[in-house]
Amino acid sequence: MPRIGIVGPASSIERILDVASKMELKLDFIPFPYTETQAAANIVKTNQTYIDGWLFSGPAPLIVAQSVLAPSAIFACCLNIGASLYRCFIQLSQELNRPVGKVSIDMPEEVEIDEALAEIQLPRSNMYLMFYNRHFNVLDLVNYHKELFLSGQADGAITSLEAVYLALKALGIPVWRNTPTKMEIKLTLQIISEKITASYFKNTQVGLEIIDVELHSKVDKMLKSPYELQYLELDIKRTLLQLSKKLDGYLIEKGSGRYEIFSSRGAVEREISALQDTIEEIRLQADVPVWVGIGFGETFYAAEVNGYNAVNHAKLKQCGIVMIKDDGVLVEAVGKEDELQYEYYSQDSNLLAKLKQAGVSIKIYRKIMMIIKRMGWDSFTVSQLAEQLAVTDRNVSRIVSGLLRAELVQCIGEEAPAVRGRPSKMYQLPK
Repeated sequence: MPRIGIVGPASSIERILDVASKMELKLDFIPFPYTETQAAANIVKTNQTYIDGWLFSGPAPLIVAQSVLAPSAIFACCLNIGASLYRCFIQLSQELNRPVGKVSIDMPEEVEIDEALAEIQLPRSNMYLMFYNRHFNVLDLVNYHKELFLSGQADGAITSLEAVYLALKALGIPVWRNTPTKMEIKLTLQIISEKITASYFKNTQVGLEIIDVELHSKVDKMLKSPYELQYLELDIKRTLLQLSKKLDGYLIEKGSGRYEIFSSRGAVEREISALQDTIEEIRLQADVPVWVGIGFGETFYAAEVNGYNAVNHAKLKQCGIVMIKDDGVLVEAVGKEDELQYEYYSQDSNLLAKLKQAGVSIKIYRKIMMIIKRMGWDSFTVSQLAEQLAVTDRNVSRIVSGLLRAELVQCIGEEAPAVRGRPSKMYQLPK
């Protein structure tokens, strides 16, 4: 049964477990209570090797633990900016026996609270908002609320932190702790359950790694000593067998320098760094280019089709490791800083018709879209795009002209030339 670690104050964990006990969830909940929110990071760092997913009692423990969460970590957070926040205002009004005029609120800086406050229809000027990051100090937050109350600027305080709540309560300051409602907790439990289920099915998909070692470039050099080529192939196979063992996979030698390792998607994604190290070792052994294609699919056939398309793309674009997922997303330069993801195909008939008119493939179009997004361009020139695509300006000019004709990009003017010559045209995506 998947193990879900619940991180939060003991009182919050108790409420979450109470709600979970009334739901039919096939999950094993393991409580990780703390007295100080900053402890959330160490809890996650110490225990994430045997925990399948994390449930945080609120935004505060999540922002503290975010820096140590593994990139592939499955987690969910109980948000407290909807019904729970409205409840605080009602309860504060009841405690004061009058409508709340002005109130001080503390929230993690990642939380979007403005829309929730607008729903209450209270003037923004009546709210004193204190946003904090993961390095927050409890005493600073307590003093913030205390000073506003003692100066008469706030009628009371709302906090999502138990330590701040208890300190203000001890000072006799009207305060209410902003904790998720049972419905919000229930929705969060459903989210983490669905994420775990989706992860299980994704991890059990077939994963295929195709390693293409260009040994043909060594044949002429080794004709005088044919055993050298055989020794080299044995070394490569030995290296790949070690990788296959890590993947709990099955190695197949296809001949002519091509090898396939069948495994599960979960194992392949988990051992990307091991694949990178293995490929670098083979490059050093053989002193030849090595291309890798990774394919995922519900069946062996689907994974094989994606794997072969991926390795062919890697060789054509010379971009090392290429991955094609079951949903058609293609990933270039897997595991590197310049990794780029875009859709390999599309079912949008309107878009496909426009691309046909433009004479541009869906793969190239999606890649251009992702480059523009990654670079943060509001506008671009042919030269800028050509540099990122690693092709000639002439080639990109042809592509952009087609996209312009199909109204998939628009020309917005010209760039002032830094030197003499024709100014470059500026393009952008349609709004």
